[in-house]
Amino acid sequence: MYTFGIVLLFAFYNFVGKPSSLDDSYKFSDKLQSISYAPFKYNESPMDLVNGFVIPDERIDKDLELLSKHFQSIRIYSVNGLEAVPKYARKHGLKVLLGVWVCADEEVTQKELQTMLKLVKEYPDVISAVVVGNEVLLRREMSGEKLASYIKWVKENVTNIPVTYADVWEFWLKNQNLAPLVDFVTIHILPYWEDNPVSIDSALEHIKATHLEVSNILKDKEILIGETGWPSEGRMRGASLPSPITQAEFFRGFLKIADENNWNYNIIEAFDQPWKRSSEGAVGGYWGIYDKNSMDKNTIWGDVSEFDNTNKLFFFSVVVFLSSLIFLLRTNSNNFINIGAIIFALIGSTLLIFQINQYFITSKDIVDYIRSLVFTILLFILYFGVIDSFTKVIQSKSILRLFDISKIGVVFVIVVGSISLFLDGRYRSFENYALMLSVLSLGILYFHKTITQIDLKNFKKLSFMTLAICGLGIIYIEGFENIQAIVWVILSFVFAGILYLDTKYTSLKIFYPYITVTLVFGLIIYMIRATIFVNSDYVLICENNPDSLVCGIRALLGYLVYNQYLGFISALFGLMFVWLRKIFLAYMSLIFALVAILFFNANIGVIVFVLSLLVIDLMDKNKTVTV
Repeated sequence: MYTFGIVLLFAFYNFVGKPSSLDDSYKFSDKLQSISYAPFKYNESPMDLVNGFVIPDERIDKDLELLSKHFQSIRIYSVNGLEAVPKYARKHGLKVLLGVWVCADEEVTQKELQTMLKLVKEYPDVISAVVVGNEVLLRREMSGEKLASYIKWVKENVTNIPVTYADVWEFWLKNQNLAPLVDFVTIHILPYWEDNPVSIDSALEHIKATHLEVSNILKDKEILIGETGWPSEGRMRGASLPSPITQAEFFRGFLKIADENNWNYNIIEAFDQPWKRSSEGAVGGYWGIYDKNSMDKNTIWGDVSEFDNTNKLFFFSVVVFLSSLIFLLRTNSNNFINIGAIIFALIGSTLLIFQINQYFITSKDIVDYIRSLVFTILLFILYFGVIDSFTKVIQSKSILRLFDISKIGVVFVIVVGSISLFLDGRYRSFENYALMLSVLSLGILYFHKTITQIDLKNFKKLSFMTLAICGLGIIYIEGFENIQAIVWVILSFVFAGILYLDTKYTSLKIFYPYITVTLVFGLIIYMIRATIFVNSDYVLICENNPDSLVCGIRALLGYLVYNQYLGFISALFGLMFVWLRKIFLAYMSLIFALVAILFFNANIGVIVFVLSLLVIDLMDKNKTVTV
């Protein structure tokens, strides 16, 4: 049976790793026009420049030598820390769209402007245009009036090079008064990031229609598509599916229609930038035509595979699969039971390895890495617990208790995942492999009527209701075109059903006061966020009256949100509650967790929120509640 299982694994991984031959027959008459370039590798990021990190000249030289083989120009988004780029662009015959990072920090902006002036004077033959700001209006970082003042200043001081501003196409239509100030309009058209995401099948038509719409409205302005592209990894948005194959399909199709329509364009981007995962989710790190190690992803030419590491996946799946022999070699169960255990071990090992592979791609910060590691450990323990439910080999009460803890732990992590996807899901991936394994495992354990030593039925009943509500919310937000979301919701409903069967006679009475407080304070916190923090009217108000009370509150909240301090504060109250088990700390933990969730620190806030509810159930079981 095990030999047959390994053969099946080999055949499966050969199938999923098989390269696809895509159409690359369209021949371009010259090098491609332009591509966005950032020199950061591995876990480096622009934030490291503030801490003294210096990009080696040798790296820039090597990168631009590679890009010069296929492109006429590159685009950079900032000049500070990238001062050497024009020098090596000249060496390799590349032009540069020189970006000035305009932001709310006046000191940073002025430093960028002064560095830009120096480079423009030194490399007038290399710099083809100056891009004053990138998506500043989209980020609501400043008003159109203030941005206009920067553009005018640059136009007055840079007289021999074209000047432009870059933003999503919609923001050009909302701020048409900026068009007369620039020499040409730079628009971003990213079908994946549209408010209504576009499928790969409709992406090229969407770009055509958008380009035509902007051209008709800004009639007398030349248009540069300053960003367009497609990610190779990450979660679906609507019908937009990131993958190596869809990325290749997009670029090959776009370059063809751009050539046919004589469009000016800059594609995003040269190299994968893993640091972007922290702000844009997993998808942010995988827009490059080369990976983080500068290896060609065959995006524009050649065959493409959805998985380029199937040999490793196969090896580790076999190792996990064979580990089940520890149980099966010691059992006296009949062959039918053994076959069930082997089938589960085969499926479970594959799901485990696929999920671990996804975690390496999607984990975006230290909290994500820790959560992924914990969930992986829990899944491994649960995996062996299910195999033991077939074989009945383990007799140690401590190990059986560990199996029980893994079940509660898996419920905890899945509830955290569902709430996160519902309330803060834009940049979060669907962990469908883990959820599938969890559903399969708990279903088998329920069918086997395994006796549990840890009874947290109140928490599991609340988890059932939470999963049901979040599932409906996820469908409403994501839509029925998002296959990943549909799979998650179906699996979470099945998972919730298993929890219901185990807790259908359990009351949620102990949670009623906490639920009431959560709803009341959640509404208050949401109103504060909507009226003060995310209200775009305050951008202009606070530029003119930065010392007002409301603007001071916005600035403080912005500082706390950006540095994830709201999440850390909620974690502090959560730890105090876990340690001291006081009722008032339970309320404080829940309230501050809500603040973190609703103010964009949900990565920690959701964990604290669900942990608080779990501990409330533990308090009730142990009867150790103190005031």
